Amino acid sequence: MHKFVQTLVCACIVSITQASIPSQRVHETLGLMEDAVRADDIGAFMTQVSTNDPVLTTELRAWFEDLKINPVTEFEIEPMEDLIVGITDQIAMMQIRIHWTLESDSIARSNEFNALFVPMGGEASGPWLFAGRAWEFKHTSDDGLRVMSSKEHHELAKNIAEVVPSIQSKIEDAMDCDVHHPLTIKIYPAMQDLQFSISMGYLNPIAGWNEPGESIKILGRESTSVEDISSLLAHEIGHAVSFEFGEHIIDAPWWSLEGIAELVADEYRSTSPEEREIAIAKQIARGDRRTWDQLSDFKGEALNHSSYVYSQGWSMIRYITNLYGRNARNTWFSEMGKGVSVEEATQSALGLSFEDLDLAWEAEMLSIAQQAESESD
Repeated sequence: MHKFVQTLVCACIVSITQASIPSQRVHETLGLMEDAVRADDIGAFMTQVSTNDPVLTTELRAWFEDLKINPVTEFEIEPMEDLIVGITDQIAMMQIRIHWTLESDSIARSNEFNALFVPMGGEASGPWLFAGRAWEFKHTSDDGLRVMSSKEHHELAKNIAEVVPSIQSKIEDAMDCDVHHPLTIKIYPAMQDLQFSISMGYLNPIAGWNEPGESIKILGRESTSVEDISSLLAHEIGHAVSFEFGEHIIDAPWWSLEGIAELVADEYRSTSPEEREIAIAKQIARGDRRTWDQLSDFKGEALNHSSYVYSQGWSMIRYITNLYGRNARNTWFSEMGKGVSVEEATQSALGLSFEDLDLAWEAEMLSIAQQAESESD
C-alpha cells in the first residue's frame, strides 16, 4: 500500500513538472512577442507564431505590418489566468489581455481572448508558439471549408457551413473564376474582437472582412437565419473569388473591388438593384459624388469616403456588366490582376478610355434620375 501511494505521488510530481514547462515557455513567448512589437521587428514576432495554419500566419503578418501605418506607443500582453495544458493533445490555452496605445490618439485600449499555444516540433520541453484565438466551435467540411466561432454563435456557424458551398459556386460561375483553396470563415463575438483581429489601428465599424490569403471574418449576430447573413457572406466570398483574378488584383482601385463584391451579393438582398440604382442616380443628379481617384486607395483618402466606395463602385460595375456583359467585365478585372492600370484595362477590355467610360456612366445615371423624377410626378 505504501509503495502504491509513493508511486502516485511521484506521478503527480512528474505531471506538475511537465505542466510547468509549457507554462514557463508560454510566458517566454508572450514576452518575446511584446519585445518584437515594441521594437517593430516583424521577423522576431513571426518566429513566435506557429506555422501550422497558413491562414493565421498571413493574418498575423498583415496585423503586424499595419504598425507601419498605425504605430503604437505602448504595448503589453497580460496573462489573465493560469495556463491550461493538455499534454497528450500537445496544446495549451491561456486567457490573455492585450493593452496598447496608438500614437495617433493616445487612447489606452485592450482586447481579451483565450489564446492557443503549441510546442515547436512537438517537443513540450522546447519553445511553445502562439497559435491564435481559441475557438470553441470548429466545423470542417469534407472539401476543407472551415467555420470557427464562439459557443454563442455555433448555430450560426453550422448554418453558414451549409450555405457557403452554394453561394461560392454561384459567385465563381458569375466571375468565371474559382477559389483555389478551401475557405476559412471566422465569426467574431464582438465588434472590437473583429477590429482587433485586423489590426490594433482598425477602429471603423465593420461587419465583414477578407484579404488575400486570410479568412473571411464576420461579426456574429443573434439571428441564426441564413437569409440574414447571406448577403454579407456573398459580399465577402465575392472578395475571395475576385482575388483569383491575378496576383496584382489587390492593387486595383478599391471601388472596383467593393463594386464587384456588392454586385454578386445583389440576389441575396431584400432591396432590389433597381431601387438602389435610382437612389444613387438621384444622388449623382444632385452633384453628390466623388471622383474615382478619391475612392481608389484603400489605405488613403478613400477611407474618408467609404460609403461612396461601395455605392459608386457597385453602380459602375453594374453599368459595365449591363452594357458590355459579364465576360468583358471579368476580362477587365483580369487585366488589372496582371498589374495594368484601370485606364489600360478599360482600353483593352472595353475599348474606350476610362474618362469616356465615366462620362457615359454619369450620363446614364442622370437619365435614370430624370426618368424616375418624371414617373413620380
